Amino acid sequence: MKYKGTIILLILVILLGLYLSLIELPSQKAKQQEEERAQTLLQFEPHDAIAISLTYPNRQTDREILLEKETEEKWQIVKPIMAQADQNEVETLISSLKSMKMERVVEDKAQDLKIYGLEDPEVRVSLKLKDHEEHLLLGDQAPVGSTVYAKKGGEDSVRLIGQYYKTGLMKTLTDLRKKEVLDFDPQHVIKMSLEYPGKAFVLSRENGQWWIKNPGAYKADEDEVSEVLDYLVRLKAKAFVDEGQSEIVKTLEKPQFKLEMENENTSTAILSIYQFQGQSKDQQKVYAVTNRQYPIYLIEPQVITDLNQDLFTLRDKHLLTFDQAKVQAIEIRKSSEEPLTLRREGENWNYEGQPLEETQRKKISDLLEYLLELKAEKILDESPKSLKPYGLLSPSIQISLFDSLQDKLAEIVIGDKKDDLVYARNESAETIYLIRDEMIQDLRDKSDLQEKTAQKPPQ
Repeated sequence: MKYKGTIILLILVILLGLYLSLIELPSQKAKQQEEERAQTLLQFEPHDAIAISLTYPNRQTDREILLEKETEEKWQIVKPIMAQADQNEVETLISSLKSMKMERVVEDKAQDLKIYGLEDPEVRVSLKLKDHEEHLLLGDQAPVGSTVYAKKGGEDSVRLIGQYYKTGLMKTLTDLRKKEVLDFDPQHVIKMSLEYPGKAFVLSRENGQWWIKNPGAYKADEDEVSEVLDYLVRLKAKAFVDEGQSEIVKTLEKPQFKLEMENENTSTAILSIYQFQGQSKDQQKVYAVTNRQYPIYLIEPQVITDLNQDLFTLRDKHLLTFDQAKVQAIEIRKSSEEPLTLRREGENWNYEGQPLEETQRKKISDLLEYLLELKAEKILDESPKSLKPYGLLSPSIQISLFDSLQDKLAEIVIGDKKDDLVYARNESAETIYLIRDEMIQDLRDKSDLQEKTAQKPPQ
């Protein structure tokens, strides 16, 4: 009997919890949703939108813009011209209309719309949905707060909404047009030709690796090629020249840059960039033309500089290429010092049969990573008659990497200094490189393992 009161109290707590979770909370949530719905001006789901009309009666140009959904993920402009739409801009526009909420009702049954700027509104919006249409008028700014007058089609009441909603709807044709000059996926590009006044390059991707085919055969710098492709993907117009608007196309003769790009499906994209000098600096303009004759894109002048490439930039500048997992022995020679040979046994590294400490194993790992990432500042001589002028016959540092069969995987040789650079050579190629002097100090530090290797125990 002494637990009866506790049991009754527990049952009451459970019943109260059930009441709150099954009745009270759903009721409050439904009430809140109904209040939010009452404040929402336009009732629709974004995926149901199939057309949007924006009308600006007081404008001189772009007075009416009509957008239509072409596919589930693609919108197009059909008025005042036929053009591809900026999908992000359209989605933002729809999202703004969907989230538009009133702050309060100004007048339930407005008799004179002129006093609110709604008789001849700044913006008229018509939203065509799958099963109905929504209409909205936006008028003058209210005297209090950052609000404007709004009226929904089919209703007599005038309401106040945030000024930012109106600002978000003040779109120009240029705002809503697709501004990307090229439409392609960098991962699917297999060939590129880049032409400039006085120079040209051809690059091809083979088995996932980019190669320069012209003006010579070289391995390409993957990062640099990716940067070029990413830049082209991001290239956007700041304005458009459409058919019938200008004779500018007749003045475009010799491009400052021309691109031909081939995809895996053999489709080709062409981009030509022209510079129009004009009579003053302010009149200088840069235009881009693609496979289509129109539109002609007006782009930033900086694009010509950004896309200007040279052979050294496009070439792979890594001095060494090797598989780190295959390295089983490292030989380090420094000037007149005795060579230091380290050997891998399983997961450990040994020096003269003795395992290295963890800090030293980490230093070897850092050394291998450093060698893989080491890049040249200049490519000096690809067919030297002699290595002596570069100090490469008696190098200051020589590091050799071997596999399990003692076959040489890679070798770097460091020679004399030249100003703030140092001569270097990959043993498997004739090319003489110049690398930064501070890199050599880094290399010396990372290869300084002699004094810190484990010592043999006394015999």
